[in-house]
Amino acid sequence: MLDDGDILEITDETARKNGKVTSGRIFVDGKGVGDVQDIVLRDRRRLAHDGIVIIILEIEKLTGRIVSGPDIISRGFVFEDASSEIINDVKELVYNTIKKLDSEIISDKSLMQAKIRSVLKKYLRNTMERKPMIMPIIFDV
Repeated sequence: MLDDGDILEITDETARKNGKVTSGRIFVDGKGVGDVQDIVLRDRRRLAHDGIVIIILEIEKLTGRIVSGPDIISRGFVFEDASSEIINDVKELVYNTIKKLDSEIISDKSLMQAKIRSVLKKYLRNTMERKPMIMPIIFDV
């Protein structure tokens, strides 16, 4: 019995296992062959399974006041027209989360994104038992 990668040597008299070669899956991505990183594959599996939720906000840099948004875009997570209640809950949660942040976090965009991501991750996991990729995009004005 041969396994993947085993070499079968066949002669006029016999057939026998004779060594091993590297074998396994090779991923093709566009024009690249075998150069897809594990993290890229992990993200693609996650997107395919749970989808993505994008939160877009414009915040006044000095005051931390929301100028525009939050606008919610989801793909592969919930159908936006059919689940307007969930989208509205997410908007309200993001709005209330930002209102509660102190000025130190508001001045650091990456901390604010992390806080929004954390709050939404917990909410969506508890209410829908799903773990979409959450991507807050914050513009300073």
